[in-house]
Amino acid sequence: MVNNCYIVEYYQYFSKRVLTLSYRVLVIMGLSSKKSPHKAARIYYRWGVTLMAVDMSMPILVVDDYKTMLRIIGNLLKQLGFENIEEASDGAEALDKMKKSNYGLVISDWNMEPMTGYELLLKVRSDDSLKRTPFIMVTAESKTENVIAAKKAGVNNYIVKPFNGATLKQKITAVLGEF
Repeated sequence: MVNNCYIVEYYQYFSKRVLTLSYRVLVIMGLSSKKSPHKAARIYYRWGVTLMAVDMSMPILVVDDYKTMLRIIGNLLKQLGFENIEEASDGAEALDKMKKSNYGLVISDWNMEPMTGYELLLKVRSDDSLKRTPFIMVTAESKTENVIAAKKAGVNNYIVKPFNGATLKQKITAVLGEF
């Protein structure tokens, strides 16, 4: 009888080898670089292939006008293992940051002033250089029309407040893959 622990360890070891090799192939092909490995994860996502693990050091932009919520989401992301978390207090500031830096994920509140999260999403999806950025919308309202509007605008996932780390992980996994 084979011990299941050994099978899991072998599978994890084998997966890391395949992921490393796959990443190197992308670098050689010029589809990714050591400077921005999260691009490779998006390429795999676009091709519908899950070969590369989520880069836990990819930059994540959290957008919310409520400082306590920025801190809560930032702490949850850190608990999940993400290292590079930046903040913006409204959609306009977030859009400015996105034009200057490449983010692997944006998590944005819906209700903000002067630019809402929904307006930010529309601007991101209309900009050729930003439109492939994974985007998760966070809101206290669970109105069906808001969810439908966000989906039509191109949101990758939607979280209703309040939520916990498990819910955040589930939503991020649905967008980026297992981590």
